[in-house]
Amino acid sequence: MEIKTLASGSTGNAYLVGDGTTTLLLECGISMRELMRRSRFTLSRVDACLITHEHGDHARAVHDVMARGIPVYCSEGTAAKLGISGAAGCNSKIWHIHRFDIGTIAVLPFSMYHDAAEPLGWLLESVHTGERLVFLTDTSRAEYVFPPLDHILIECNHMGAESMEDTNAYQAQRVIDNHLSLQECIAFLTHQDLRRVQDIRLLHISRRHGDPDAMRRAVAAATGKRSSLQRRNYNMAYIEHDQLDAQLKKLENVCAENGFTYKFLRDKYPVRIIITPDGTMDGQMSMLDNPVGYNTKGSALAFVFVDGDVYLNPGKRGPVSE
Repeated sequence: MEIKTLASGSTGNAYLVGDGTTTLLLECGISMRELMRRSRFTLSRVDACLITHEHGDHARAVHDVMARGIPVYCSEGTAAKLGISGAAGCNSKIWHIHRFDIGTIAVLPFSMYHDAAEPLGWLLESVHTGERLVFLTDTSRAEYVFPPLDHILIECNHMGAESMEDTNAYQAQRVIDNHLSLQECIAFLTHQDLRRVQDIRLLHISRRHGDPDAMRRAVAAATGKRSSLQRRNYNMAYIEHDQLDAQLKKLENVCAENGFTYKFLRDKYPVRIIITPDGTMDGQMSMLDNPVGYNTKGSALAFVFVDGDVYLNPGKRGPVSE
């Protein structure tokens, strides 16, 4: 299956999953404009949108998605909260462990534990490729054991109660009661048959209570599988100061070929960047956001790909050529 993260985190979630024949949008928690831009204007190829629950960071664009003729699948409780029950294109006759099919992908919903009306997770199985994918987010626990999986998209929101010492008691308890910790994420993973797993993608990482790099390392150590961090709000590149001109030109070419623009975040040491590309054009396209600080003395400039104008430095706008 091909998986693309459009957004992940408390500000919005959206993922594209396809098997070469059927394409699904999992969540629509960012604006339609951003969905269009981040999908590179390929939403016309989407066969359906699956929504786990009604919160804005998962369902913000639901009315716009339906207006474009994309069928929406969610529980009746979620549909009622979103005000779309009975609307054309809304498929809400969906229950825990009752399978249905969308094109070549079989969908098995399962109940989640979250402060929402009737939240669900999804087990997807492609009859075209034979692959299985589980999508599990916004839940306080994950107690299911699934058939052998190929792809796992799972929430890893916080490091546990110890990461919330500076948070008021009410808010800390709300996080614990509604989101999966690193320890709970690992417990779920170690109870699964991971022999077929190609990748584990960690979702919905809290900026305040998560430690993305530690989470990635811990999951990899516990499972023996490669894990990646899904936090796509910006794509960033790192540039050495003494290679500025050459790297700027390379960055301009990447932007031109892929419809990106970028802006400066900081122009002095230490530079805080999210993640560096793997050096290939495909890597540039699939970079995942992960707030990791780098304190290399050679650090000089960081860029972020955004829609719109190029920001040469904070507060100043202008094209790259200026």
